[in-house]
Amino acid sequence: MVDPRRGTVVETLATGANPNHVTVNDGTAYVVDKSGAGPEGQDQAHRISIGR
Repeated sequence: MVDPRRGTVVETLATGANPNHVTVNDGTAYVVDKSGAGPEGQDQAHRISIGR
């Protein structure tokens, strides 16, 4: 996970063999992009707050 304010990696997550997917928990969507598009070919995860 990247801290958007600092632009640095703050945590590495194991994404397993699942394809691209979205998980929603307590008003937050966690989106996993399995394209390997990170700077060193990593998969990417994004956290999105859901609100009205």
